[in-house]
Amino acid sequence: MHLYYAFKILKISVVKIFIKYLFWLMMKLTYSTFILFFMVWFCSTTVLGQSINPLHKYYQLSEIKFNEGNYAEALQLNIKALKLAEEQNNCNDITYALMQVAKMEYYLNDRILALSTLLTAEKLIDSCKIDSLRYKVYHNIGSIYSELQQLEQSLNYLKKALAILNKTKNYAELTRTNVVVAALYIERMANTAEGEKYLIQAEKFATLSNDSLLIAFSVSKRGGWYFAKKEYQKALLYYNQALQIYKRQHNANGILYVLRAIADTKANLKTNDVAESYNDYILLKDSIFSAETSKKIADYEVQYQTGKKEIANSKLQQKLTINQAEISTRNRTIIGLIVSILMIITFVLWRINVLNLRKKQTELIALSALQKEKERISRDLHDNVGGQLSFVLYALDGINDENSTKRLEITTNINNSIRDVISNLRETIWAINDEDISLNDFNDKLKVYARNMFRNTATNVVFTAYSETNLRLKSIVGLNLYRICQEIINNAFKYANATEVTISIEFNDKTSIVITDNGIGFDINKNSTNSYGLTNIKSRAVDVGIKLNVQSEIGKGTSYLLVV
Repeated sequence: MHLYYAFKILKISVVKIFIKYLFWLMMKLTYSTFILFFMVWFCSTTVLGQSINPLHKYYQLSEIKFNEGNYAEALQLNIKALKLAEEQNNCNDITYALMQVAKMEYYLNDRILALSTLLTAEKLIDSCKIDSLRYKVYHNIGSIYSELQQLEQSLNYLKKALAILNKTKNYAELTRTNVVVAALYIERMANTAEGEKYLIQAEKFATLSNDSLLIAFSVSKRGGWYFAKKEYQKALLYYNQALQIYKRQHNANGILYVLRAIADTKANLKTNDVAESYNDYILLKDSIFSAETSKKIADYEVQYQTGKKEIANSKLQQKLTINQAEISTRNRTIIGLIVSILMIITFVLWRINVLNLRKKQTELIALSALQKEKERISRDLHDNVGGQLSFVLYALDGINDENSTKRLEITTNINNSIRDVISNLRETIWAINDEDISLNDFNDKLKVYARNMFRNTATNVVFTAYSETNLRLKSIVGLNLYRICQEIINNAFKYANATEVTISIEFNDKTSIVITDNGIGFDINKNSTNSYGLTNIKSRAVDVGIKLNVQSEIGKGTSYLLVV
């Protein structure tokens, strides 16, 4: 990209030199010699301008960022490629750029936007008759429709893609499309027999492709087939095999997908390390998106500084052009016209740069303000936790003066308190480090918390989640909603004496959470041991606009409904 701009600057310099000596050459050279010189200059600058195509550079850089898990940076590069393709008005380039943009939107968890982008690409394919990209667009549209639970539309597009691919030896795309169709039958339609037919084809084509990532992809889907059949030990074996391949290839996206699958499998096997597996998945996902947020701020700062230098350069070029006009007295009229045109072009470019700079500056200020607010919250939280730890240290004074039984009791309580403080600190930092909290992250963290709470009890925890949309929560809302759920689960653990706790989460146009227990219940209208916790729950709900409904009856359990 830097090379591209270097050549543009070189072209501007050539134009200036040409203006300076153009009329001198007209006076000294013959007409035919001048025409020859002009043709050589025009052809050389035209070829020079067209020899460098930054589209491929954008795509190469984007692929590197994608494999590293930096999806936001990859999206930014692909949007630049799309704008350049639209300027060149090339149907093939525009369609391919739209597909790359949709890919990054998908991995940034915006399925609806990715689908809209792909449908735009499909229209271009039909209008421009771009058959070479048709199967790819069909495949991607079908995949997203599958995740959006629109199964008939998904199968229609995927089978159209397979109809095209089966006439080729494109083993890579044959593998991917067969895998998606297999997953649709297995995971969405619960038809493992039909799904295995496509899975066998995918495994065959992956082997023929000799591509490690495709082999890992098909292996992971074989694990999903065993998972659907509830043969969890075999599923875990295939998932671990796929994980090793993805790690050798340093493929962050594949590692993230398999870690989630391993955690879900261990949850069904009820292994002792299920919480650790979910934590590994969450930590990797948090590290990817936290790094992206910091990187975006740095990128805007670089663009802001670059914009200032471009404005300074444009002003300098304008001044040099005016000086050139003053010394060219013999051809004042012609030179004045050329200079005026250059000045208009320079002013337009300068004005465009100013507008872009203001936009980027506004975004930079907004991001900086958000970052400062997060840092303030982090400092406040740190000071608060520090105060609690100071209290713990105070409690340790004189512990050696107590008998061994008392010391054991004190150290146990202190140990539990410190663990709670650390856990709360991590959860709060998780929330404030994201502008928005994805519902998948919310589900995972609440599931781990509930299961850890009742791990050493006879209480059965039932956790269900259903989603029809790609809804995300603002960080402040998500944190308070999570704290309310923690308080409810904690109350059930301490006071309910329940044999079963049910947590049900549903995401459609709104987020609704229902937490019930079959414990002893309590009288809401009277003071009880739950009164402080209930007051805290209501206060948090009011602060961020969460609708709360509590129902409880002595001897018949308690039910909480939260709606955002």
